[in-house]
Amino acid sequence: MLADSSVSVPWVPSRYPNACRLINEIVLGEESDTYEDGHRGHFEVYLEAMREAGADTGPINRLTGKLRQGATLAEALSGSDVPEEAQVFIGSTLDTIRPDKPDITAAAFTFGREDLIPAMFREIALRMIEDLCGDDDIRWAEATNAAKKALEARLRMWDAIADRVARSRDRD
Repeated sequence: MLADSSVSVPWVPSRYPNACRLINEIVLGEESDTYEDGHRGHFEVYLEAMREAGADTGPINRLTGKLRQGATLAEALSGSDVPEEAQVFIGSTLDTIRPDKPDITAAAFTFGREDLIPAMFREIALRMIEDLCGDDDIRWAEATNAAKKALEARLRMWDAIADRVARSRDRD
């Protein structure tokens, strides 16, 4: 999606202005949202909530620490103790990021992610899909397949989390 967001060197205008706008809005909202005490990314807010709930933040801290040191994602996941179901979900997510196929990436994001968060970026995300797929039946089929795969991956992750919670309760 970076290729469609006008964030390149040297800069060239995006071929898809709706996609560019959506990507820029998401980055602004996700990475520097406004809170009473200033600007923070949603990741930092989620991490703080995990700490407040007593969750183990060690795996995600190790993962992000390794990534900051320049490790590849595979290297960072190895030895980070990130649960297997999360690693599988991360892998499936990254498999949909296709610079050569922005319709696939956009559909997986729009229907596999944001559709689960009602109204958030919805209208512009749908316009982005329309812009990227246009009148091309092959692109629409690819987008549909990507959306289904993204939802299936999310469902598998949540099922695995539910199983983990149930096993944890059984031990207690």
